[in-house]
Amino acid sequence: MAGLYPTDEVINMFGTDVNYPGLDPVTHKFTDGDFSDPLTKPSYIPAKTFNLILDNLGSLISGLGYEPNNTDPDQLIKAIQNYLFPVGSSYIQHVNDPSPLERGLRGTWEIWNARADLYGLRSEALPNYSTYTTGTNYSVGSNVLYHLPGDDYAIFKANQAITNAPQQLDPVKWDKLTQEIFVERRHLQEWLDNDFSIGTQIINGNYSGYYVSEIIVPGGKYFAPAGGNRPPFGEGTAPDFARPIKGKFGYSDNNGGLGVFPRYDMDGVFDGERNLGTPARQAGVTSAGFASIVSLDTSRTMLTGNENSPRTISILYWRYVA
Repeated sequence: MAGLYPTDEVINMFGTDVNYPGLDPVTHKFTDGDFSDPLTKPSYIPAKTFNLILDNLGSLISGLGYEPNNTDPDQLIKAIQNYLFPVGSSYIQHVNDPSPLERGLRGTWEIWNARADLYGLRSEALPNYSTYTTGTNYSVGSNVLYHLPGDDYAIFKANQAITNAPQQLDPVKWDKLTQEIFVERRHLQEWLDNDFSIGTQIINGNYSGYYVSEIIVPGGKYFAPAGGNRPPFGEGTAPDFARPIKGKFGYSDNNGGLGVFPRYDMDGVFDGERNLGTPARQAGVTSAGFASIVSLDTSRTMLTGNENSPRTISILYWRYVA
């Protein structure tokens, strides 16, 4: 066996030829000798072997991005963790997984589900806004800060008058404030720093003078590789959309009353039956026509099948901050 082990050589010591450093002839490793036979001597460990070990450990520690020293007994494990989990690294904890501390990872780890990962920035100060409040009436052009617990922060502008605002913002009635750029948190602040707030002006670095106008957090997201209908890497989140559900039907108007719905005039999600009988005439209507039924069935335009929508199991998203 070679590797890091030295090669035996025959030297003369006090008139006697001996193998130095005296490795086991079978395993070619260091040996303690034979305590029952004083003639079977233990191995020597040459200084150059110790030096080789220390030089290799020092090179490993340096190669892992850590500065070796001669005092810290934990420097190797620190160097390995620093390489595998540099500051800012993420750790995803599924149900029944150990937390970073339970796994034995050193340093300070924080749950990051509701913390800022990405900031939307604008060069102009934000418009005046209020916090979105359930039950409030908003006029056209009103600006609100909308935030669900554990989710993003964003500014929205009403595109129509809102009466008795529901618990969750209706994206059809509000337009989200567009961002000039999205910047990863690590380019704006340290991981130990508190998150910026909406409206904060960046005061140093490459983005000095910009205003924080959107805060994107990991919480409430399905992660997916960039591409397709996903936004480009590092450029915010894709909005939610649904396929359009469309259809039309024709009807006859008998003296102001809703009359027959001809089946052949229906398409898309609409279907119907006609000539189900003559309904009672409404007051002032001379012709009642025939009763008909119009039905709406989304499977006529959208794929359907046994329930296969994704179930959600929440995870914990950790960051190594120091």
